[in-house]
Amino acid sequence: MSYAPDTDLETILTDVTDAVILGSALSSVFSAQSLREIAQFLPIIRLLSASYVAVRPSKRYTARLRHDLMGQEYTVVERVRYLPARVQIVAAAVAIAAGCLVLLRGRSALLNQSAALAEANTTA
Repeated sequence: MSYAPDTDLETILTDVTDAVILGSALSSVFSAQSLREIAQFLPIIRLLSASYVAVRPSKRYTARLRHDLMGQEYTVVERVRYLPARVQIVAAAVAIAAGCLVLLRGRSALLNQSAALAEANTTA
């Protein structure tokens, strides 16, 4: 493959990287002049290609990315679900404490009301 003199080095390196990934023989794909220009980069490209390990993203990551790219708003449950574990534990503890306080307040109100009724019945 021959390139015009004004071709960016990035373009040539991209083509070389693609050829290395595909396993093509560089001498059959690129001209000698192009190979001389990029000879200093070839060892790095080959090492990077050898160390490259394809990884499939998790379903959770792809779902969150799709959700973010679509610009959808998160529900309250989704917001809490994506918090760090420590924050989730603290939020659960606060929710339990708040629930206990609500129950105790309601129970004390019932006790006060029943005491007032009992006092009203004894005085009458």
